[in-house]
Amino acid sequence: MRPQFGPGHQLESRRAANRHRTLIRPWLERAVPLRRASQPPVIEGFSPSIQLQQLSLALAESDVFLIVGVVTGEPPKPASLLSLARNLEWLTRQVPARIVAVLPSAWAERAELDSVGWESRIAGEDSDDLAGNPPTLDEPRLLVGPIRGQPHPNSPGEQLMASRLTLDPELRSLFEYNVLVPTVRGNRYRVDLVWFAGRLVVEIDGYWCHSSRADFEGDRHRDYELHLSGYLVLRLTHDSVMRDVELAIDKVRDLMKFQIGRSDREVHTG
Repeated sequence: MRPQFGPGHQLESRRAANRHRTLIRPWLERAVPLRRASQPPVIEGFSPSIQLQQLSLALAESDVFLIVGVVTGEPPKPASLLSLARNLEWLTRQVPARIVAVLPSAWAERAELDSVGWESRIAGEDSDDLAGNPPTLDEPRLLVGPIRGQPHPNSPGEQLMASRLTLDPELRSLFEYNVLVPTVRGNRYRVDLVWFAGRLVVEIDGYWCHSSRADFEGDRHRDYELHLSGYLVLRLTHDSVMRDVELAIDKVRDLMKFQIGRSDREVHTG
């Protein structure tokens, strides 16, 4: 892991120390001269996880991406992957920078990384399209997922939906957030919201994470497997939730009533 910074991403020891009391001063005192010399602030004697934490805390600018990459070698031990997942979760809660984890696709099924959201994207894919259609309404750009069972901490749409659902006496006790739903094809898909008893899945799709051809195809295959497994899938765009959360709630309520009615009809016809 060799992070690189542009001119605007400076490490300032005094400001950073005042802002984050958890910074380790010996690390910071050695990192600042390296940064001033345009050297990566990678300090010997500190573990990779500590370096990652310290580096993220010391970033003076908030409108940056922090890319966490992994160099593959021997197959990772479960404890190592769990440690990686916990560090990524910590970063999403504590660091103002946007977090992108670049991990081997072969790790996608590892249980230790359940809390990490996976998106398959090739460098340069749909770059022109993305440039011409930038995310709007504070659409989340992060690939690191939340802790299982909670709305995505960096998705304004999920956070808004969750806060509104808690105020609704009909809906607030039904849904779980960001849990894995098994399908009859043997796959498990992480969904934004799910009502297991009513077999209803709600996805809040941001353009940035659902804009490539692979994403477009993958979303439809997910829906196919979920439908085949008895789930009704409602897809809402992130922007539509941010513009009118009440309309989004109405759609969820309509499908909740539809599922209840369908269940009653199946009982009577059975």
